[in-house]
Amino acid sequence: MKRRDFCKGLAVTLAAGALAPGAALPQAGAATALVGRAVPDDYYTLWYRSDRCSADLRHDYYYSDSLFDHAATEYDDKLALATLGMAAAADSSWESDQHYWMTGEVGRADHIRDAFAKLGFAEVQLFNYTHSLNDAPDTAACAVARKTLVRGGRQVTIIGAFVRGSGYGAEWSGNLHTGSGSAHTGFVAAARQLTEKIRGYVQASAKRQPLGTLKLWMGGYSRAGGVTNLVAGGAAPPAPPPGCGSRAAAAGKEKPLRLYLCRPGCAGGGRLPRAAAGL
Repeated sequence: MKRRDFCKGLAVTLAAGALAPGAALPQAGAATALVGRAVPDDYYTLWYRSDRCSADLRHDYYYSDSLFDHAATEYDDKLALATLGMAAAADSSWESDQHYWMTGEVGRADHIRDAFAKLGFAEVQLFNYTHSLNDAPDTAACAVARKTLVRGGRQVTIIGAFVRGSGYGAEWSGNLHTGSGSAHTGFVAAARQLTEKIRGYVQASAKRQPLGTLKLWMGGYSRAGGVTNLVAGGAAPPAPPPGCGSRAAAAGKEKPLRLYLCRPGCAGGGRLPRAAAGL
């Protein structure tokens, strides 16, 4: 698939880290895996559904664990494209549509399972993938997994959480539940549910093993982009006014979350697409 086709999609990348301002970031290099696998810097084949072709297709994406080493304020085209690949993999497989009406495990999450495995992520948990696609709740399916590495002498945990944005059947009806207030009811309800699911996953992982520096990598296309943005907004601390530093840090209570927003399609001097909003 050509890059310009993918640029029509929407992906949001986030990462959360526990580093205080000015602290050194882990350096790229050999890593030791405590959970999951450290993988070589390379291109990996990820599967995705194509409604246009009525088939499951594949595309190669570059991935490196070092993509998460740089500061949160730096846009990274490679990270944005990897996120887009994972967001597409989170969609229900085309093959599973033959079980559209069925509840249970029918292969809807096959692509994201495969993608996580190829990139070295383990402890995969799936949320809402077993619903019949004839159901119309204000939810969004999400796949979560992690890897914990020792890089540059520091322990780092990367948690991937990717929200389904296509092949979700009647779940699409949540787009129409705008509500009467200023917030979009269908998006907010799904975001609140996923926030609790992801929080529970992180807390359970931390009980089994110290996570070290925590980085949350998220992506979503279309409706999932809107839900992902809302989850991110609830996870990331508000930025202080310019020149004021971090109020939490000044009080000795630095919040352990950093936000990375990557918008694909701006490589090569092209126009930035509009901010991710899932619309």
